[in-house]
Amino acid sequence: MAKILLVEDDKLQAKAIKKSLESKGFEIIWAENGKKAIKAAKTQHLDIIILDFILPDINGDEICRLLKHSEDTRGIPIIALTVKRSTEERIDGLKAGADDYLPKPFSHEELIARIFASLRTKALQDELRRMNQQLRDVLTKVEILAATDALTGLSNRRQFETLLDHEFNKTSRYESPLSCLLIDIDNFKRINDKYGHQAGDTCLKEIAEIIKNNVRKVDTVARWGGEEFCVLMPQT
Repeated sequence: MAKILLVEDDKLQAKAIKKSLESKGFEIIWAENGKKAIKAAKTQHLDIIILDFILPDINGDEICRLLKHSEDTRGIPIIALTVKRSTEERIDGLKAGADDYLPKPFSHEELIARIFASLRTKALQDELRRMNQQLRDVLTKVEILAATDALTGLSNRRQFETLLDHEFNKTSRYESPLSCLLIDIDNFKRINDKYGHQAGDTCLKEIAEIIKNNVRKVDTVARWGGEEFCVLMPQT
């Protein structure tokens, strides 16, 4: 069941709310002031926060702003509880980051209904974030694959041509040196003919590793095609 942070300075009200919510199976953490609430939100995995907006140390508006500006806590729904009833005060609370608003006094049944509504919304948002992250991961992998030679793990010809164009424009603008090595494996066909293509692939991978280990970090090593390699060396 969901873990709820209850932020309420009135001990009697806090005890009543806690008892009511625990009877529904919720796990309740109680904080009696703003400082304890912020600490609990940052150190525990919470599903929802029920926040009294009038507290002895930090007002609810400020707590909302702090939590909603933090990457770790911005996704936690906040239900604001307050005796303030004016439209302007409610709007200020929502602007500060509260996701829902419940004026005191309230029925516990309504609070529970709002909690379930907030949890449904949070579940949908969490699923959307998860799917977006999966999509970003897939796109990153596709970009890497599109720029990488599958056999050697080096940049492929397409990526090398893009980098060459960029570095050539830069060296032309700043009149800095730029060198490019073209490397060809001698007698490579004999390896394939005598030992087979698997041995030829092993040869290509080992030579690619040798080249990569003997250039600078700023240099780019690429497989041009077949048994041909390129090394782009800026400022050289």
